[in-house]
Amino acid sequence: MVWRASTFNVFGNYGSSTGEYHPVSIYYKETGPAKPVFSVSPADATFETGSDGEKYYTNPIYVTITSATEGAYLLCSIDGAPYAEAENGTFTQRLTKTTTISAYTLSADSSEKSDVVTESYKFRTATPVITCDDPAEAQSKTVIISCATNDATIEYSIDGGTTWKAYPADGIVFDESGKTVNIKARAKSELSEGYTDVVEYHVAIYPELKWQPFELVTDITKIVPGDEVIFVASDYNIALAPYEGNDDNCKSTEITKTGEAGETVNIDPSAANVGIYTIEKTDDGKYRFKGTFTAGYLAAVAGDVNKLHCHVEMPAEPVHADEATIVIDPTTGHATITFVGEGVTHNVMRYLTSGKLFSCYEPDNASSTLKPVSIYRRGEAATYAPRPTATPQEGVYEAGEITEVTLQCLDADGNAVTDPSLKIFYTTDGSNPRKGGMLYSGPIPVGDNLTVRAYATMDGYFDSPSLIASYDIFTPGKEYRRVTAAEMRHLSPDDDIIVLGSPSDEETVYALSRNQVSEGNYAYREAVKLDNVVKSDGRIVINKKDVQVLTLLEGDDYYGGYDWRLYASGSSIGIDGNTDGFLLAEGNVNALKTIRIDTPASDRLPNADVRFHSIAESDYGNEYGGVTVQFGSPDGHETDYPKLMALTRTGADSSRFDVRKEADFTATTPSSWYVSIFKVFDPTMLYAPSFTNLDSRVTPETKIEITSPNTENNPETEIWYSMDGGATWTKYTEPFTIPTMGTYHVLARTRNANLTGGDENGYSDIVTQTYIVTDNEIFELVTDASTLKENDRIVFVNAVKYKKSSTDEASGWYTPADFDSANGRFNATEVKPVDATETIPQSIVIPSESTIQVFRLEYDTSAKDPKGLGYSLPTVMKIRCICVVQKLRNLNSARFPRILTAVNIIMSRLI
Repeated sequence: MVWRASTFNVFGNYGSSTGEYHPVSIYYKETGPAKPVFSVSPADATFETGSDGEKYYTNPIYVTITSATEGAYLLCSIDGAPYAEAENGTFTQRLTKTTTISAYTLSADSSEKSDVVTESYKFRTATPVITCDDPAEAQSKTVIISCATNDATIEYSIDGGTTWKAYPADGIVFDESGKTVNIKARAKSELSEGYTDVVEYHVAIYPELKWQPFELVTDITKIVPGDEVIFVASDYNIALAPYEGNDDNCKSTEITKTGEAGETVNIDPSAANVGIYTIEKTDDGKYRFKGTFTAGYLAAVAGDVNKLHCHVEMPAEPVHADEATIVIDPTTGHATITFVGEGVTHNVMRYLTSGKLFSCYEPDNASSTLKPVSIYRRGEAATYAPRPTATPQEGVYEAGEITEVTLQCLDADGNAVTDPSLKIFYTTDGSNPRKGGMLYSGPIPVGDNLTVRAYATMDGYFDSPSLIASYDIFTPGKEYRRVTAAEMRHLSPDDDIIVLGSPSDEETVYALSRNQVSEGNYAYREAVKLDNVVKSDGRIVINKKDVQVLTLLEGDDYYGGYDWRLYASGSSIGIDGNTDGFLLAEGNVNALKTIRIDTPASDRLPNADVRFHSIAESDYGNEYGGVTVQFGSPDGHETDYPKLMALTRTGADSSRFDVRKEADFTATTPSSWYVSIFKVFDPTMLYAPSFTNLDSRVTPETKIEITSPNTENNPETEIWYSMDGGATWTKYTEPFTIPTMGTYHVLARTRNANLTGGDENGYSDIVTQTYIVTDNEIFELVTDASTLKENDRIVFVNAVKYKKSSTDEASGWYTPADFDSANGRFNATEVKPVDATETIPQSIVIPSESTIQVFRLEYDTSAKDPKGLGYSLPTVMKIRCICVVQKLRNLNSARFPRILTAVNIIMSRLI
């Protein structure tokens, strides 16, 4: 490590120490007694994470506190009680309720005291879990309700919560055919007052499925979205088999054709040997085929593979396509299925007799072993129950314009079917109604965005084809409020948000549109130009229907991966033309797309999840934010893939939203700008407060400020905070300070009994912020490395004084500060000597509120001695960064472990 003066003024690793490269000196602060160590047993203690982000234990635990310094005294305090000395330097306590414990150590001669460590332990009864392991088609199902809290009392209800019954240990059995039941469950125990939140589970006993005839398609116009089809070799009793989990899968299976010309194929619904695909249609008339057995889309792969497969993950190579055009010969039923994709040349589906497989080949390939294919669908023949219809038609409606959706089946003359055996099964969550539908008994209420999927059964008929109808409800005049960096941590699943952007050279505000444009393998979202701007208090009213509302869903791997998934609802979004989907940044094409809501986790691309970053002030737009959106990237491609959602200018007066690399935002003349997140704001709803101080290290003079989004509309809203884990609460009236050194977990909540969303006493959810109160510290020059000890904290300072100019005599001492990830080095910030007259400062001042990098020493007994340096070290020190740089410090505290890992990697040996 050297210090490079010149115009760079940075610390880094360089190969020379001559010229402008200078050695560094080390200053240290000797450590006192180590802080006490807290541990919880059992090691695998069960817990849940609450909506406030806090850990709640769901069974009693033992907390043990020990002194890490031999001979030191250990003093502990429980819930604010006076400190008491622990016998033999160890303290153990069994906990069953919310408790705050503080502890510190005192040196054997009582001359030095460690920092105070405070830990809070919260408890609650575990939320019950409802499961049913029986197959969806089973005619008898046993529902199991479990609770992770030992000896908890479990109750359930099947009448909407009117009547509650004790849960029987052997489960609840349902066996009434055609019966649909919504089960609710709750639990209670000694760990918390009252019952847990109520959880729900839907169970249904479906009519046994009948053999399903699939009929030859001779008119492509008869195929509509929702139709289920199979692919058949036109001249053989062979069909495409379902995908089995590898990219080259294109196997076939035997079937039996019936009828004079083989126009019907009967499929056993309990068999899984034939691949059944659901038709989806794009806005420009192309088709997509989604496998109902695999949830993958049928795709043609170019290059040397030339295979047909259902993709689960999309590799960058080879190029693939999952959209196709279809032309059908009305006389023979032969279908020319041509997949569309840039670079896809082997793209016409054929049956290969020599290999008994389905694949894709060049359009002009005339090999005698390649045979035509046909499409058979579950059709509208008289032997089928009629497909359900929905009233009103799907589409975008203003709030209140429609209040309910009715389902019915019509005969060939358009009259309602009155057969008493007719039953319609439906879902409203995007799932397949054939595997989880509720029995339709009356109009379906419409309050918000809604997707209805349905099918019908009728005695003497085969089950009908499926209906898919989507309704997007727009509420004009709804207000949205900017999500600040402080509020970012308090976002919750099911929160509705919108995405806004504004070019730095304009006052215009653009919103992410529900309209999506597809250009070959490229897709992006249009930008809606708004007529108004964001108010000074961070609020904006949305009056345009085209603005896309996104719903937050938790990412698949919340702590190790990305925070959220963005679910886009509405029939007008997505290149499939008619279904809901997740917002998706795909591959290297800088595209925003959507995928269907019922796509399972195994079929989601790794970059479908997002993280919200708080960012420093920027010259590249984002005037209304401080929070930007980063998509995930496939493992190993973190630097290759574009990942930041951007507002991008495409012309003098045209813009769009897509995904860009960071360099696109920082160009001299940028064409892309960061986006901001706005959350729907309901002035009648009580919201949790936020801490404006995001830095965890503060001084005794730092003002701690807490704000509430409710105070402007509802000035009577109160803010309360607690310094002792919730044992006592203080009404917040103005910013306050924490005068005593130590670590504090500050809790805050709002109260307004006139607003909805609070508890029975009118309080909001609790938010927590941890503050480490320190003061400016003095670090002394290290002149003998052998005096350094494990846990000593150090900083690096240039060993040769640097003059900014020939007349500069007062400054010249610098230390590593924020990390420049683009160039792999630390930027430098100036530090002040205690005695400015010293040629080499013997001590320097490190401000508590700064971006200066403070490192902690740890022994690394695994490291080998350095070779060829003229000396040996009996134990090589390694250095761990203990101060998060400013750019990273603003992130969600739940991300810190991951951020520190990233820093460790960047720092190489400076772990």
